[in-house]
Amino acid sequence: MSDITLSVVVPVYNTEHFLPKCIQSILSQTFETFELILINDGSSDKSLDICRRYETRDSRVRVLNQDNQGIVATRKIGVAAAGGKYLAFVDSDDYLEGNCFSRLMEDIEEKDYDIVIGNMYRVIGSRLKYRKVRYHRYFTEDYDVEGDDIRTKIVISYFDALGFPAGMPGKVYKTALFRDTGTYQDGIVFMGEDMYLNIEIFLKARKIRIVRDCLYNYRYGGGTSKYMPRLFADAVAGYNNQKRAIKDYYQDSLAERRRGISIMVLQFLKTCLANCFLGKLDKKTIMAIIHDYVATPEIREAIQNEGARRFFTSDYLTAIQEKNVEWLYAFGAKTHRREWIMKKVKHIINTVI
Repeated sequence: MSDITLSVVVPVYNTEHFLPKCIQSILSQTFETFELILINDGSSDKSLDICRRYETRDSRVRVLNQDNQGIVATRKIGVAAAGGKYLAFVDSDDYLEGNCFSRLMEDIEEKDYDIVIGNMYRVIGSRLKYRKVRYHRYFTEDYDVEGDDIRTKIVISYFDALGFPAGMPGKVYKTALFRDTGTYQDGIVFMGEDMYLNIEIFLKARKIRIVRDCLYNYRYGGGTSKYMPRLFADAVAGYNNQKRAIKDYYQDSLAERRRGISIMVLQFLKTCLANCFLGKLDKKTIMAIIHDYVATPEIREAIQNEGARRFFTSDYLTAIQEKNVEWLYAFGAKTHRREWIMKKVKHIINTVI
Protein backbone atom coordinates (compact mmCIF):
# COMPACT_ATOMS: atom_id res chain seq x y z
CA MET A 1 0.00 0.00 0.00
CA SER A 2 2.13 2.86 -1.28
CA ASP A 3 -0.47 5.52 -0.41
CA ILE A 4 -0.44 4.78 3.34
CA THR A 5 -0.54 7.95 5.42
CA LEU A 6 -1.39 6.43 8.77
CA SER A 7 -0.54 3.12 10.44
CA VAL A 8 -3.01 1.96 13.09
CA VAL A 9 -1.60 -0.57 15.56
CA VAL A 10 -3.94 -2.73 17.65
CA PRO A 11 -2.37 -5.14 20.17
CA VAL A 12 -4.85 -8.00 20.69
CA TYR A 13 -5.05 -10.28 23.71
CA ASN A 14 -8.19 -12.29 24.58
CA THR A 15 -10.77 -9.67 23.61
CA GLU A 16 -13.00 -11.75 21.33
CA HIS A 17 -16.20 -10.16 22.69
CA PHE A 18 -15.11 -6.58 21.94
CA LEU A 19 -12.73 -7.05 19.03
CA PRO A 20 -15.22 -7.04 16.11
CA LYS A 21 -16.64 -3.66 17.18
CA CYS A 22 -13.11 -2.30 17.60
CA ILE A 23 -11.97 -3.41 14.14
CA GLN A 24 -15.20 -2.35 12.43
CA SER A 25 -14.97 1.12 13.96
CA ILE A 26 -11.49 1.50 12.44
CA LEU A 27 -12.35 0.15 8.99
CA SER A 28 -15.44 2.39 8.85
CA GLN A 29 -13.49 5.61 9.37
CA THR A 30 -14.26 8.51 7.03
CA PHE A 31 -10.47 8.85 6.67
CA GLU A 32 -9.45 5.87 4.53
CA THR A 33 -5.73 6.00 3.63
CA PHE A 34 -4.42 3.88 6.48
CA GLU A 35 -3.18 0.39 7.20
CA LEU A 36 -4.47 -1.59 10.16
CA ILE A 37 -1.91 -3.80 11.92
CA LEU A 38 -3.54 -6.33 14.25
CA ILE A 39 -1.01 -8.05 16.51
CA ASN A 40 -2.30 -11.15 18.25
CA ASP A 41 -0.25 -11.46 21.43
CA GLY A 42 -0.78 -15.14 22.19
CA SER A 43 -4.56 -15.02 22.72
CA SER A 44 -6.17 -18.24 23.93
CA ASP A 45 -9.69 -17.31 22.77
CA LYS A 46 -10.97 -16.70 19.22
CA SER A 47 -9.26 -13.33 18.80
CA LEU A 48 -6.81 -14.56 16.16
CA ASP A 49 -9.61 -16.10 14.08
CA ILE A 50 -11.47 -12.78 14.17
CA CYS A 51 -8.34 -10.92 13.05
CA ARG A 52 -7.77 -13.36 10.18
CA ARG A 53 -11.36 -12.99 9.04
CA TYR A 54 -10.99 -9.22 8.67
CA GLU A 55 -7.65 -9.68 6.95
CA THR A 56 -9.36 -11.61 4.16
CA ARG A 57 -12.07 -8.97 3.79
CA ASP A 58 -10.05 -5.74 3.64
CA SER A 59 -6.66 -5.23 1.98
CA ARG A 60 -5.77 -2.56 4.54
CA VAL A 61 -5.58 -5.18 7.30
CA ARG A 62 -2.39 -7.02 8.25
CA VAL A 63 -2.28 -9.64 11.00
CA LEU A 64 0.84 -10.50 12.97
CA ASN A 65 0.80 -13.46 15.34
CA GLN A 66 3.19 -14.13 18.22
CA ASP A 67 3.53 -15.86 21.56
CA ASN A 68 2.52 -13.69 24.48
CA GLN A 69 5.09 -10.94 25.04
CA GLY A 70 3.08 -8.22 26.78
CA ILE A 71 1.90 -4.81 25.68
CA VAL A 72 5.30 -3.06 25.70
CA ALA A 73 6.96 -5.55 23.36
CA THR A 74 3.83 -5.83 21.19
CA ARG A 75 3.61 -2.09 20.59
CA LYS A 76 7.30 -2.01 19.65
CA ILE A 77 6.65 -4.72 17.06
CA GLY A 78 3.77 -2.66 15.70
CA VAL A 79 5.95 0.44 15.41
CA ALA A 80 8.62 -1.56 13.54
CA ALA A 81 5.98 -2.91 11.13
CA ALA A 82 4.34 0.46 10.48
CA GLY A 83 4.68 1.90 6.98
CA GLY A 84 2.86 5.19 7.52
CA LYS A 85 4.30 8.61 8.23
CA TYR A 86 1.89 8.80 11.16
CA LEU A 87 1.01 6.28 13.82
CA ALA A 88 -2.03 5.61 16.03
CA PHE A 89 -2.75 3.00 18.68
CA VAL A 90 -6.12 1.51 19.58
CA ASP A 91 -6.78 -0.91 22.45
CA SER A 92 -8.66 -3.98 21.22
CA ASP A 93 -11.57 -3.62 23.67
CA ASP A 94 -12.20 0.04 22.76
CA TYR A 95 -13.67 1.64 19.63
CA LEU A 96 -13.57 4.91 17.68
CA GLU A 97 -16.02 7.56 16.62
CA GLY A 98 -16.49 7.49 12.83
CA ASN A 99 -14.64 10.78 12.27
CA CYS A 100 -11.77 10.08 14.68
CA PHE A 101 -8.94 9.95 12.16
CA SER A 102 -10.45 12.65 9.94
CA ARG A 103 -10.30 15.07 12.87
CA LEU A 104 -6.91 13.98 14.16
CA MET A 105 -5.32 14.01 10.69
CA GLU A 106 -6.90 17.35 9.73
CA ASP A 107 -4.12 19.81 8.77
CA ILE A 108 -1.51 17.50 10.34
CA GLU A 109 0.87 17.70 7.36
CA GLU A 110 0.15 21.25 6.30
CA LYS A 111 0.79 22.58 9.82
CA ASP A 112 3.47 19.99 10.60
CA TYR A 113 2.09 18.74 13.91
CA ASP A 114 4.18 16.11 15.69
CA ILE A 115 1.25 14.85 17.80
CA VAL A 116 -2.50 15.46 17.66
CA ILE A 117 -4.56 14.51 20.72
CA GLY A 118 -8.32 14.08 20.93
CA ASN A 119 -10.60 13.86 23.95
CA MET A 120 -12.32 10.60 24.82
CA TYR A 121 -15.56 9.15 26.09
CA ARG A 122 -15.73 6.68 28.92
CA VAL A 123 -18.12 3.88 27.95
CA ILE A 124 -20.30 1.94 30.39
CA GLY A 125 -22.00 -1.15 29.03
CA SER A 126 -23.17 -0.99 25.43
CA ARG A 127 -25.05 2.32 25.41
CA LEU A 128 -23.97 4.85 28.04
CA LYS A 129 -20.91 7.02 27.44
CA TYR A 130 -19.75 10.35 28.83
CA ARG A 131 -16.89 12.81 28.46
CA LYS A 132 -14.00 12.05 30.80
CA VAL A 133 -14.25 14.90 33.33
CA ARG A 134 -10.70 14.37 34.56
CA TYR A 135 -9.38 15.54 31.19
CA HIS A 136 -11.80 18.44 30.80
CA ARG A 137 -9.50 21.39 31.54
CA TYR A 138 -7.20 20.38 28.68
CA PHE A 139 -10.02 20.06 26.13
CA THR A 140 -12.08 23.25 26.34
CA GLU A 141 -11.20 24.21 22.74
CA ASP A 142 -8.96 23.30 19.79
CA TYR A 143 -5.50 24.81 20.21
CA ASP A 144 -1.79 24.34 19.53
CA VAL A 145 1.02 23.89 22.05
CA GLU A 146 4.53 24.61 20.85
CA GLY A 147 8.15 24.64 22.01
CA ASP A 148 8.84 24.72 25.74
CA ASP A 149 5.13 24.99 26.53
CA ILE A 150 4.88 21.26 25.75
CA ARG A 151 7.31 20.59 28.62
CA THR A 152 5.81 23.08 31.08
CA LYS A 153 2.08 22.66 30.34
CA ILE A 154 1.63 19.08 29.08
CA VAL A 155 4.45 16.73 30.09
CA ILE A 156 4.47 18.25 33.56
CA SER A 157 1.15 16.47 34.24
CA TYR A 158 2.94 13.11 34.05
CA PHE A 159 4.77 13.96 37.27
CA ASP A 160 1.67 14.97 39.22
CA ALA A 161 -1.16 12.83 37.81
CA LEU A 162 -2.87 16.10 36.84
CA GLY A 163 -5.14 14.55 34.27
CA PHE A 164 -3.67 14.90 30.78
CA PRO A 165 -4.31 11.55 29.04
CA ALA A 166 -1.30 9.33 29.64
CA GLY A 167 -2.34 6.51 27.32
CA MET A 168 -1.13 5.97 23.77
CA PRO A 169 -4.67 5.61 22.30
CA GLY A 170 -6.62 8.67 21.22
CA LYS A 171 -3.57 10.30 19.65
CA VAL A 172 -1.81 10.43 16.28
CA TYR A 173 1.99 10.65 16.32
CA LYS A 174 4.66 11.18 13.73
CA THR A 175 6.16 7.71 13.39
CA ALA A 176 9.66 9.21 13.39
CA LEU A 177 9.21 10.19 17.05
CA PHE A 178 9.47 6.52 18.00
CA ARG A 179 13.02 6.08 16.71
CA ASP A 180 15.49 5.29 19.50
CA THR A 181 12.89 5.44 22.27
CA GLY A 182 12.85 3.70 25.64
CA THR A 183 14.90 6.16 27.71
CA TYR A 184 12.28 6.32 30.47
CA GLN A 185 10.89 2.79 30.20
CA ASP A 186 13.68 0.92 31.98
CA GLY A 187 12.27 -1.95 34.03
CA ILE A 188 8.63 -1.36 33.03
CA VAL A 189 6.80 -4.60 32.21
CA PHE A 190 3.15 -4.19 33.22
CA MET A 191 2.18 -0.87 34.82
CA GLY A 192 2.18 2.58 33.27
CA GLU A 193 4.12 1.78 30.10
CA ASP A 194 2.12 4.35 28.11
CA MET A 195 2.93 7.27 30.37
CA TYR A 196 6.68 6.64 30.48
CA LEU A 197 6.88 6.39 26.70
CA ASN A 198 4.75 9.51 26.29
CA ILE A 199 7.11 11.46 28.56
CA GLU A 200 9.90 10.81 26.09
CA ILE A 201 7.79 11.23 22.94
CA PHE A 202 6.21 14.52 24.02
CA LEU A 203 9.57 15.95 25.09
CA LYS A 204 10.80 15.29 21.53
CA ALA A 205 7.82 17.06 19.96
CA ARG A 206 8.03 20.64 18.67
CA LYS A 207 4.36 21.28 17.96
CA ILE A 208 1.21 19.46 19.08
CA ARG A 209 -2.50 19.97 18.53
CA ILE A 210 -5.27 19.50 21.12
CA VAL A 211 -8.71 18.65 19.67
CA ARG A 212 -11.64 19.16 22.03
CA ASP A 213 -13.95 16.58 20.36
CA CYS A 214 -14.39 13.18 22.00
CA LEU A 215 -13.16 10.79 19.32
CA TYR A 216 -12.10 7.67 21.22
CA ASN A 217 -14.35 5.38 23.30
CA TYR A 218 -12.63 3.88 26.33
CA ARG A 219 -14.43 1.02 28.05
CA TYR A 220 -15.01 1.55 31.77
CA GLY A 221 -13.77 -1.26 33.97
CA GLY A 222 -10.53 -3.14 33.60
CA GLY A 223 -7.95 -3.41 36.34
CA THR A 224 -6.14 -6.58 37.19
CA SER A 225 -8.05 -9.46 38.80
CA LYS A 226 -5.00 -11.50 39.79
CA TYR A 227 -1.90 -11.13 41.91
CA MET A 228 0.83 -9.42 39.89
CA PRO A 229 4.27 -10.15 41.40
CA ARG A 230 5.86 -7.43 39.23
CA LEU A 231 3.37 -4.68 40.02
CA PHE A 232 5.43 -3.06 42.76
CA ALA A 233 8.66 -3.46 40.79
CA ASP A 234 7.03 -1.53 37.95
CA ALA A 235 5.97 1.22 40.36
CA VAL A 236 9.53 1.56 41.64
CA ALA A 237 10.98 1.46 38.12
CA GLY A 238 8.50 4.14 37.07
CA TYR A 239 9.49 6.35 40.00
CA ASN A 240 13.15 6.04 39.04
CA ASN A 241 12.39 6.77 35.38
CA GLN A 242 10.46 9.87 36.42
CA LYS A 243 13.39 11.00 38.58
CA ARG A 244 15.70 10.71 35.58
CA ALA A 245 13.33 12.73 33.39
CA ILE A 246 13.03 15.39 36.07
CA LYS A 247 16.80 15.60 36.35
CA ASP A 248 17.10 15.86 32.56
CA TYR A 249 14.33 18.40 31.91
CA TYR A 250 13.04 20.05 35.10
CA GLN A 251 15.99 21.61 36.89
CA ASP A 252 13.82 24.73 37.13
CA SER A 253 11.20 22.98 39.31
CA LEU A 254 12.93 20.01 40.95
CA ALA A 255 11.24 20.24 44.35
CA GLU A 256 7.70 20.46 42.97
CA ARG A 257 8.23 17.61 40.49
CA ARG A 258 9.81 15.38 43.15
CA ARG A 259 6.82 16.06 45.38
CA GLY A 260 4.50 14.90 42.60
CA ILE A 261 6.25 11.62 41.89
CA SER A 262 6.60 10.89 45.62
CA ILE A 263 2.83 11.20 45.96
CA MET A 264 2.33 8.96 42.93
CA VAL A 265 4.53 6.11 44.18
CA LEU A 266 3.14 6.24 47.74
CA GLN A 267 -0.40 6.26 46.35
CA PHE A 268 0.34 3.32 44.07
CA LEU A 269 1.78 1.44 47.05
CA LYS A 270 -1.85 1.20 48.23
CA THR A 271 -2.76 -0.61 45.01
CA CYS A 272 0.16 -2.99 45.49
CA LEU A 273 -0.92 -3.75 49.07
CA ALA A 274 -4.43 -4.63 47.88
CA ASN A 275 -3.05 -6.67 44.96
CA CYS A 276 -1.33 -9.04 47.41
CA PHE A 277 -4.77 -10.35 48.37
CA LEU A 278 -5.67 -11.41 44.82
CA GLY A 279 -3.41 -14.45 44.97
CA LYS A 280 -3.46 -17.58 47.08
CA LEU A 281 -0.82 -16.26 49.44
CA ASP A 282 -0.92 -16.93 53.18
CA LYS A 283 -0.64 -14.14 55.72
CA LYS A 284 3.01 -14.84 56.50
CA THR A 285 3.97 -14.56 52.82
CA ILE A 286 1.97 -11.37 52.32
CA MET A 287 3.51 -9.76 55.37
CA ALA A 288 6.99 -10.62 54.12
CA ILE A 289 6.15 -9.03 50.76
CA ILE A 290 4.82 -5.89 52.47
CA HIS A 291 7.97 -5.65 54.57
CA ASP A 292 10.05 -5.75 51.41
CA TYR A 293 7.85 -3.04 49.88
CA VAL A 294 8.29 -0.56 52.71
CA ALA A 295 12.00 -1.32 53.06
CA THR A 296 12.64 -0.40 49.42
CA PRO A 297 14.97 2.63 49.14
CA GLU A 298 12.55 4.41 46.78
CA ILE A 299 9.70 4.19 49.31
CA ARG A 300 12.02 5.30 52.12
CA GLU A 301 13.01 8.28 49.98
CA ALA A 302 9.44 9.19 48.99
CA ILE A 303 8.22 9.07 52.58
CA GLN A 304 10.74 11.78 53.49
CA ASN A 305 9.33 14.24 50.96
CA GLU A 306 7.59 16.93 53.04
CA GLY A 307 5.30 18.02 50.23
CA ALA A 308 4.14 14.46 49.67
CA ARG A 309 3.58 13.84 53.40
CA ARG A 310 0.83 16.46 53.47
CA PHE A 311 -1.13 14.38 50.96
CA PHE A 312 -1.60 11.26 53.17
CA THR A 313 -3.05 10.41 56.57
CA SER A 314 -0.69 10.26 59.53
CA ASP A 315 -1.63 6.61 60.19
CA TYR A 316 -0.55 5.55 56.70
CA LEU A 317 2.68 7.54 56.83
CA THR A 318 3.57 6.29 60.30
CA ALA A 319 2.95 2.67 59.32
CA ILE A 320 5.33 3.01 56.38
CA GLN A 321 7.90 4.98 58.37
CA GLU A 322 7.94 2.45 61.22
CA LYS A 323 7.52 -0.56 58.92
CA ASN A 324 4.35 -1.52 60.76
CA VAL A 325 3.57 -4.52 58.57
CA GLU A 326 0.56 -5.62 60.63
CA TRP A 327 -1.19 -2.28 60.10
CA LEU A 328 -0.36 -2.25 56.39
CA TYR A 329 -1.62 -5.84 56.05
CA ALA A 330 -4.98 -4.83 57.52
CA PHE A 331 -5.05 -1.72 55.32
CA GLY A 332 -4.33 -3.80 52.22
CA ALA A 333 -7.06 -6.30 53.12
CA LYS A 334 -9.59 -3.49 53.61
CA THR A 335 -8.60 -1.83 50.33
CA HIS A 336 -8.89 -5.17 48.54
CA ARG A 337 -12.42 -5.71 49.85
CA ARG A 338 -13.47 -2.23 48.75
CA GLU A 339 -11.96 -2.72 45.28
CA TRP A 340 -13.60 -6.15 44.99
CA ILE A 341 -17.01 -4.59 45.66
CA MET A 342 -16.35 -1.82 43.13
CA LYS A 343 -15.31 -4.36 40.52
CA LYS A 344 -18.54 -6.29 41.04
CA VAL A 345 -20.54 -3.08 40.71
CA LYS A 346 -18.71 -2.23 37.47
CA HIS A 347 -19.44 -5.71 36.13
CA ILE A 348 -23.14 -5.38 36.93
CA ILE A 349 -23.28 -1.93 35.32
CA ASN A 350 -21.53 -3.18 32.19
CA THR A 351 -23.88 -6.17 32.01
CA VAL A 352 -27.16 -4.33 32.63
CA ILE A 353 -26.65 -1.11 30.65
